[in-house]
Amino acid sequence: MNKPISMKVTTESDLNIILVRAGATELDAQGRITGALDVPMCVEAEAHIERTAAQLSFFSIDVVYTADCDSARQTAKILSGKRKVKIKVSPVLSNLDCGLWHGKRIEEVKQTQPRLFRKWAEMTDGVCPPDGETLADARERVEQFLTRIRKKHASGTIVIVAPQPLLSVIRGCLDPGAAAEPWTTIPESGKWEAFTVSNGGVDSSAQSLTKSRKIELQTG
Repeated sequence: MNKPISMKVTTESDLNIILVRAGATELDAQGRITGALDVPMCVEAEAHIERTAAQLSFFSIDVVYTADCDSARQTAKILSGKRKVKIKVSPVLSNLDCGLWHGKRIEEVKQTQPRLFRKWAEMTDGVCPPDGETLADARERVEQFLTRIRKKHASGTIVIVAPQPLLSVIRGCLDPGAAAEPWTTIPESGKWEAFTVSNGGVDSSAQSLTKSRKIELQTG
């Protein structure tokens, strides 16, 4: 039986942001790089997302923002559930373009391009797969998205569903002081993490905007 999970809200002007990893795909299960490929989540992932939905049912969620890939949209639909929380699909939350690495096994890339892969997996700015998107570019669009979200939602609770490694980029923007977490070490589908973003001045820099307090961590 799921027990209620508490999440403190310091003031009425605080915004709670819950990050949820989109359901894993068959490519993820095979140890391949999904990146920006539009692939549905695998059958095994659905159970993890259902458990996450049960945990989040204790929160009053205003809206679910989701990436536009199949796995993220499927995840958002399960999280919305019977409450029919509004779902908004955002192309800005599209996963990183992994260029020529799309579909390749992670172990293969590690062996053929070890230095480049290591820097990329450790979320190093300016690094990108061949013909892919740099982490710096991904971070810039994420920061712009979070700025718009903070302007639109003065308070309340929202959910953001995204696949890896974009989820790690979003997490880094919300918690700049935290140590970089290589995306290859993130656990299974449905892992969620909640942050409270205080009203620190929407018109300031993205770094000031996204200063947040981590509240709770759950694994589906």
